[in-house]
Amino acid sequence: MKKIIGIVILLVFHLICLGQSEYDEFDPFGQEEGKEDATAKRDSVEVNVPHFRYTWQWKRGGVYPQEVPLDTLQDGIQNFNLIFKESISNTYLGNFPSPYESNIFIERNPVQDFYPLTYMRAYLYMPEDSKHFNTTTPYTRLRYYTGGGKGKA
Repeated sequence: MKKIIGIVILLVFHLICLGQSEYDEFDPFGQEEGKEDATAKRDSVEVNVPHFRYTWQWKRGGVYPQEVPLDTLQDGIQNFNLIFKESISNTYLGNFPSPYESNIFIERNPVQDFYPLTYMRAYLYMPEDSKHFNTTTPYTRLRYYTGGGKGKA
């Protein structure tokens, strides 16, 4: 009997609760008949805005932002072996992905908290690797890759 009463209450409550009302009088954009669209003024861009691009990365565990130059080739497609993105001379076992170490002492990666990751760092994408952009000019970055047979994307 309790189950039947519970089901009836849920069905009645379901009819009362409406997600949207047809009689909604709140207008989020403040539009009324005969008035100008408020979003037209809000979304318009000023004409005399100086154009600049600012690119940075987080350093030391995401504590300090450091400005970095903007590379024209962001994806690094020309580097087939990821260990050569950081250093031009590395010692590794020849297999991909195998542990590596830079032959140039000052370019060696710092020791990671989990020690085996120290020599596998190039294969991991960590938050400090991402580049952040701040610009006054909107732009879109498109990437075209092909995959599969006959160059199908």
